[in-house]
Amino acid sequence: MIANPMNMSVELPNQSDYILLIEDNQADAELVRIALDQTRVVLPLRHANRLQNALELMKDQVPEVVLLDLGLPDAAGMEGIDAICRHTTGVPIVVLTGNADDTTAKRAIECGAQDFLVKGDYSPELLARVMVHASERKRAEQQLIRLARHDSLTGLPNRSAFLDLLEHAIARAKRNHESLAVMFIDLDHFKNINDNLGHHAGDHLLRMFAKRLKSTLRTTDVVARLGGDEFTVLVEDLDAVERGETVARKIITSMRAPFRVDETDIYATPSIGIAAFPSGGNDAATLLKRADMAMYRAKSRGRNTFEFYSWDIDAEMRESFKLDCELREALTNDQFELYYQPIIDRKHGRVSAVEALLRWNRRCVDAGNDTVSRLVPPDHFIPALERTGLIREVGEWVLHQSCLAGVRWRQLAGDHLRIAVNVSPQQLTHTGFVDQVRHALHDSGLPASALELEITEQVLLANTEANMAILTALREFGVTIAIDDFGAGYSSLSYLTVFPFDTVKIDRSFVSRLPEHKDSAVVAAGMVAIAQGLGRRVVAEGIETEGQQRFLVEHDCQELQGYRFSRPLPAAGFEDYLRRSRQPTAADAIMIPSKDRLTG
Repeated sequence: MIANPMNMSVELPNQSDYILLIEDNQADAELVRIALDQTRVVLPLRHANRLQNALELMKDQVPEVVLLDLGLPDAAGMEGIDAICRHTTGVPIVVLTGNADDTTAKRAIECGAQDFLVKGDYSPELLARVMVHASERKRAEQQLIRLARHDSLTGLPNRSAFLDLLEHAIARAKRNHESLAVMFIDLDHFKNINDNLGHHAGDHLLRMFAKRLKSTLRTTDVVARLGGDEFTVLVEDLDAVERGETVARKIITSMRAPFRVDETDIYATPSIGIAAFPSGGNDAATLLKRADMAMYRAKSRGRNTFEFYSWDIDAEMRESFKLDCELREALTNDQFELYYQPIIDRKHGRVSAVEALLRWNRRCVDAGNDTVSRLVPPDHFIPALERTGLIREVGEWVLHQSCLAGVRWRQLAGDHLRIAVNVSPQQLTHTGFVDQVRHALHDSGLPASALELEITEQVLLANTEANMAILTALREFGVTIAIDDFGAGYSSLSYLTVFPFDTVKIDRSFVSRLPEHKDSAVVAAGMVAIAQGLGRRVVAEGIETEGQQRFLVEHDCQELQGYRFSRPLPAAGFEDYLRRSRQPTAADAIMIPSKDRLTG
């Protein structure tokens, strides 16, 4: 307890307007008043002889301390403590009773009181010390509660507090036949910010994002942080769906301006999922889960947008979950298979490289209840492998199998043959990827120079320095690097000078419009010329027609790939293709005429 010598003024911590005494015995009340006068307490004493009267007083002003008699006419025993705690949170209570037993004291503390005094058995000094102690103890309790229910980084309510607030809001909405909305907000590409600028910058951004988000909304709207870069908003009094849409658009608009972090302008766009009560759920957990599902739909549709929960999202998520489970089984039960597509050397008319392509033999039950395997194209399951992180395990398997196959294909086609393997951004940035490549080469016996790793521009858009170091390390022990689908997205010709690429693969979207589409023709010809001028090998993907082939040959594209020469083939089929291509007649069939023969 804090010492309080007689005749010294007492300043209670919060300096509320008064101390409240709830006591029906006038003589006992007068003794308390005299004791307080002797300690010269600076706060006035207000007296209520009934609990109900005291609760009415507390509606207008919360007291600094409540001195509570346990023997009131309208509240016996611990009822008074319970009523005060339910009516006004945060007020410290000192119990006054004629019972000097430890059981009563223990029960009073358990019910919510901060301290205990026996009537007629305390001095003015003790009374003052007990009040100061009770006030400080209650304040410490409230601080601990606040810390337990608030996010330490942003000061916003945390998940537990948000769910409690949401449950109360749902109860009010049910009583009043009103609607409300829960918004689940996730920052787009937040991991890239942490990776590039560090966690300190990430934390700074989260604080600023939280502050801007809160200032964008009404004071009655609740903003919380669930953890990481996930935030939630509770909007009550929702008169129509359009109101939720208006709030979401307002949030997106407010985040267009950059955040200044460590002298750097950072753009942090939000993806927002919205679930409305009652259409989206009748309890807090369901609404939050469905808002989260809608947020993932928003991300899948391009980010920096919002989506409302709808029943079709449930079906989509169930199908997605089923697919995830089947992919795990596929990895365990050897349902993945590699197909191979040749890449043709224009000049020599031979297979100069082969691209390994992943396929899934999905086992399912047909109409006759027989288990059959159906080949699934990669665009139907590769995104799921990336979403679940299974792409790392499957990618490692692909790498090892491709190197083993590469050794066999070189025995058939010659030592000039390269094996090209696609590498996802998750694989490349995963710890130990360089060692995985080394082990695959060592275990298979494939020379490093015969392995070409194909990456997409996604790798170039994030964590540039780290990815540059990985690519450089791979090239240092002889592996070649190709940029796949060049020109399909944000590709910049500057990548060809900055990153250590050996090969540029022109995206099929340009090739498919050749030679008729003038703009595509100009761009494709320019990419071939620039890449070759920089000493890079050029491969054109997706060639299907003689006209496309002719155009690319005329513009000196070195290597050609597409259905014009062969579809992707299973191992046995590709082996037959290589054997046939070694025969004179077969070689003539795939021989690509020189530019002079085509134009002469």
